[in-house]
Amino acid sequence: MKGILEMDLNLQIYFYLVLCANVYSERKFVTLKCEETVTGIFNEDTILPCNLTTAKPSKPKLLIIELRKYDGNNTLVFKFNGSHNPRKAQDRIKLLSPDPQNVSLVLQKTELSDSGKYIYFLDTDLGYQEADIVLVVKAPYSLPKLALVNLTETTKVVTCETTGYPSAQIHWTVDGKNLTLSSETKKEETAQGLISIISTLPIITSETDQEYNYTCAVWNEAERKYEARNSISTPYSLPKLALVNLAEMTKVVTCETTGYPSAQIHWTVDGKNLTLNSKTERKETAQGLISIISTLPIITSETDQEYNYTCAVWNEAERKYEARNSISTPYSLPKLALINLTVTTKVVSCETTGYPSAQIHWTVNGKNLTLSSETKKEETAQGLISIISTLPIITSETNQEHIYTCAVWNEAEHKYEARNSISTPYSLPKLALINLTETTMVVSCETTGYPSDQIHWTVNGKNLTLNSKTKGNETAHGLISFTSTLPIITSETDQECIYTCAVWNEAERKYKARNSISNQPINNRHTEGRKRKSHTAVGIVVGGLAAGIFLLGLLKFRRKNHLVRQFSEEAGVTLVPQL
Repeated sequence: MKGILEMDLNLQIYFYLVLCANVYSERKFVTLKCEETVTGIFNEDTILPCNLTTAKPSKPKLLIIELRKYDGNNTLVFKFNGSHNPRKAQDRIKLLSPDPQNVSLVLQKTELSDSGKYIYFLDTDLGYQEADIVLVVKAPYSLPKLALVNLTETTKVVTCETTGYPSAQIHWTVDGKNLTLSSETKKEETAQGLISIISTLPIITSETDQEYNYTCAVWNEAERKYEARNSISTPYSLPKLALVNLAEMTKVVTCETTGYPSAQIHWTVDGKNLTLNSKTERKETAQGLISIISTLPIITSETDQEYNYTCAVWNEAERKYEARNSISTPYSLPKLALINLTVTTKVVSCETTGYPSAQIHWTVNGKNLTLSSETKKEETAQGLISIISTLPIITSETNQEHIYTCAVWNEAEHKYEARNSISTPYSLPKLALINLTETTMVVSCETTGYPSDQIHWTVNGKNLTLNSKTKGNETAHGLISFTSTLPIITSETDQECIYTCAVWNEAERKYKARNSISNQPINNRHTEGRKRKSHTAVGIVVGGLAAGIFLLGLLKFRRKNHLVRQFSEEAGVTLVPQL
């Protein structure tokens, strides 16, 4: 029994050696050489290079080709067994060439999921071989798209957008200086598994309007190299846009920018070119740059349609747009009015329409008084939101003037969309008759309000504004305090004059306040003085006449006595004095 077992063991060893010899003989006649690592490009065809050589001069006959992926299950992704055309793709894979010695495979429209390790198995009539292939799929990052963007009214950034694979970093330089640490970068995976990168960098502002060159570069972390880069400069500053009331019925959008050399301003409204409707002015700055201010009338519509106004700076020399910015009027410019609800209750009202819902913020002389207001919202027939807000008017014993500002706060975008201001009408002018000197008299007029207005004088309906002298000073609250003086008219006929001081609003082309005063008190004083002088003169005359009569009587009496005494002496008669 023991001998039989020993013989069986010897037979097993013999058969094993024979099998190994056969396997070796099967393999020694063919050699398969494939590239160990292959880099594929996303969405492009990738070649897996493999070559077959034999120890015999005859060409080998391909029997089986298999490509399996190491994924835990050794998934078969391609197979050729001589029963079909190997040049026809199987699940995007096919043979590159009909040459039996060029056994390279082609992977069509490579996907990111194709990355991984593969086993390539080849069997021929001369023997078989296998090889390992590692496929690395990447997507070169696209050329970065750069743009100058206004995030808010005061925050401006340069944005850089690019997409690729695998993960990469964004490096920023400004005029060659690395400012990557000042940037903010966000990454998201796309539906195809790519990495979408958006990076933002705050824009540098300078009092000297210096121009800067912003460069965004994509740094490949794995390969330690830059894959793509792009630059943008700010030869013209980002246009500053604003909605402005020139007058009660005239509203415009303004666009301001500075750069060099001369450029044009192009306007579009909801994509429609309205440049011909605009008015543009250019001035040279102290630094030799060109400062451009362009205005475009605002479109008004009965349906309260919303419009998007875009101001773009067209570089004439390079034939391209350098910078642009937009502003919309989702909410109409607030309409403000001063209203008397009752005899004792006065409010400021603010009306505006737009979409979506917004808030109304109130400030009075810069102080936030929103909590004191009352706001109502209604949906219009067009689905817009109509907002009416009211704020009680501030009264003051000192007759202080107030500026009420109504601002529309966009809740979704966290920014103010539109605002407007109104001031309490100029205070009732205070008039007074003043003696500057003994011979110089004037009428003075004092009033306070906003914005800057004119003082007009009339005397008995006749315009004498040119004879007046007016001074305006800004108060601590930013209002305009006016003091105007007009010489008083004197007349021999003592005619009464009515002096009227009126506040003329230049913007609204109307009078806001007026007051009048009469010169009758002065004329009365002059009349009384003349009467007193007349009475004094009459008294002097009467007194003089009385004194003359008395002196004349006295002279006559003395002459009579003298004659009597002379007659008595001649007649020898002695006169006895009477007691």
